[in-house]
Amino acid sequence: MDTSRASSGFPALKSVNCFLLVFWLMSIFLIGCQETLPISAQQATKDQTIQTSSQIPLVRSGQSSGNFQDGYVKVSYQYAPAGDSLKMSGTAWFQDAVTMNYLGVSSFDLGILLADAQGRVLSQQSIATAMNINVAEPIEFITSVFLPPQAAFMAFTYKGQVYAAEGENPTTIWSDPVVR
Repeated sequence: MDTSRASSGFPALKSVNCFLLVFWLMSIFLIGCQETLPISAQQATKDQTIQTSSQIPLVRSGQSSGNFQDGYVKVSYQYAPAGDSLKMSGTAWFQDAVTMNYLGVSSFDLGILLADAQGRVLSQQSIATAMNINVAEPIEFITSVFLPPQAAFMAFTYKGQVYAAEGENPTTIWSDPVVR
């Protein structure tokens, strides 16, 4: 029997089986992670509400502007509703608590929550992302987000990682005004 031909088919079969095993394991892992991922525009649930103190009334006509700030971040923004979208622009800066204690930002994601008249979250959408920047750099954004017809309030949310020295473990900063 010619064993060279018989054994040459096994490596291909092994790589296909290995691929299927890895694919199956990744699928199981991702299914298990679904509950721990942050809500997205399509996954917002009605049982989550925005804290009353964080609710910004949404003006449905003309251009509006304002400021949001907490201990870590300040956002100056402008917006104008246009049909089923909200055209937004603005700038985010890191406050002294960050700029005086950290050098850089590994990652930062600024989002907007839209809620109905009772403060129930309708959607959460990202409006600005920054990676590997100096903490003193402003983050500018111009974007358009989906505006649900029943949206009456908005609120800002963010999550980021800052570091004091290159190579050090980053510190997470975040704001999530959602009551679960």
